[in-house]
Amino acid sequence: MTNESTLCLLIRGSRILLGMKKEHFGEGKWNGFGGKRKRTDRTIKAAAKRELEEESGVVVNEEYLERVAQIKFFEEEMLIFDCAVFIVRQWRGNPRETKEMRPQWFDLDAVPYDRMWTGDRLWWPIILEGLKISGVVRFKKGMKEVESFDYDDLAAGTK
Repeated sequence: MTNESTLCLLIRGSRILLGMKKEHFGEGKWNGFGGKRKRTDRTIKAAAKRELEEESGVVVNEEYLERVAQIKFFEEEMLIFDCAVFIVRQWRGNPRETKEMRPQWFDLDAVPYDRMWTGDRLWWPIILEGLKISGVVRFKKGMKEVESFDYDDLAAGTK
């Protein structure tokens, strides 16, 4: 089983499109669009493109997937996800509700962090400000509380 996953953040002007997770892991939380890489995905960008279309109905060319972060999520010492995070500014189609996600636009200065994974409020603002990072989020058992968060600014090499 692979722990590789993707997360796409769709941004248009000063707004971001998030999806309310309707089932399975993360149900009831706002998030970007993405999921696990499958064996049939030739690259992590191919996985991101597939997941984005499945969860939101929009289609993106891989060259418009701008990788802005690589975040490893742990529950205690167990790696849960090794997530490639992309910002997407160009796509085709209109976002639509799917079986898994209900899309909604938010102003970038009003991201609903209180209704997202607790770790997101630690690293999302950093990438939304324009930094590219490599980070580690460690959750306590149960994944409701963050134990620690560390990151490196990929341009500078340090926090």
